[in-house]
Amino acid sequence: MAEIVDPEHADDEIVIQMSPWGEFFVWVARHVERLRREHRIVGHLSVSPSATSGPSSSVATKSSSAFTVRLPLRLSLEETALLLFRRIVVAIDSVRPVCSLNPPSPRTLARFDSALALHYAESMEIHKQRKRQRMLSYYGEILKGRKKRKAREAAKAGSSCSTDVGGSVQKDLYDENGVRLSKKRLKKLQRRKRRKVASVMESASDYLEEDCLDEQEDEINEPLPTLEELMGTTSTDDEKMTKYIPLHRPRPTPQEWRRDGEHTTLPVPDAARDSIEKVALWLLEISSKSQLDRNKNVIVRCRVFDDLWSRGFYITCSASKMGGDFLVYQGDPLFYHASHIVMVNPPQAPIFLSRLSASLRIANSVRKALVLATTSTDGDHGVAYTSLYWMGFHAPSGDVQHV
Repeated sequence: MAEIVDPEHADDEIVIQMSPWGEFFVWVARHVERLRREHRIVGHLSVSPSATSGPSSSVATKSSSAFTVRLPLRLSLEETALLLFRRIVVAIDSVRPVCSLNPPSPRTLARFDSALALHYAESMEIHKQRKRQRMLSYYGEILKGRKKRKAREAAKAGSSCSTDVGGSVQKDLYDENGVRLSKKRLKKLQRRKRRKVASVMESASDYLEEDCLDEQEDEINEPLPTLEELMGTTSTDDEKMTKYIPLHRPRPTPQEWRRDGEHTTLPVPDAARDSIEKVALWLLEISSKSQLDRNKNVIVRCRVFDDLWSRGFYITCSASKMGGDFLVYQGDPLFYHASHIVMVNPPQAPIFLSRLSASLRIANSVRKALVLATTSTDGDHGVAYTSLYWMGFHAPSGDVQHV
């Protein structure tokens, strides 16, 4: 199946970066889009750190669709080997850890600090614009809230005045000579105080009504506050605003901030371009993941992945795989459900009945066909498939072994 290449990005080479711990990433958004649209490589986008900062139990209960995904795109070894073998990517950008490099010069640090300060100022302006848009959409509610707050403050002032007048009754339990008043005398004084308080409250209510009318007239006459005045009432302290301003975004390191020896371009050796097995072995060697007991399994998975990809399927191997090694999709996983669960097994390696039964039950419960894939031993680099499903279950259209 011929791949569609956009002529607009024909000269824009896709860059795969290898981290010091042997993981493969794509940092440029347009490269991620090209891999998905033109080459059917899905990968796995990174999850926001805030989504995984809580307890593991709370994270496990959340749906994966609720997480915020972002760059970089993580590629598996099978996907990376395919891209190198098919000449879609020509080299690997290997990154050394910063702790093994020489410290930057003071001049470089000063330039970096000035660039970071400029980025912070630009991000602050963006944050203010977003805040302005939010306040503009709630402008009417903000004005109503300001009126209610003024009314509450006026009510509190009136209640405090009344409590001061009424509280003086409790103090007149003794006369001027310090002798306690009798009950009859005390009741007479309390009635006199209540009449005085009633007259005071009546005059105060009349005054408050007149004051409220004056305030309403003033509110009608005075102009409405602008958004700048409303924003000026909120806190603009830099320390409080820092948590809302992103200081940096996930992106590749600019050329001017790269240290000497930090990035090394590793092209694929000519001797390793003959087959995907040699490309996979070369990747295992440079990523320090080479282990004799698992190299054979990795090579078989790379061959099966390459064969399925050449048949026009979308294959994912970095997300939830439902007990298998790959999930096969008839189209883009954004629009299609997986149709097959692929379980790769090296040739002449035993398949335990317990694992086969468990995998088949999982595939049947999610209404997918289980595919056993292995490579041939006669040296023709072929791949053999066997589709399994329970009796009475209709196999998905586009069965792998009949494509």
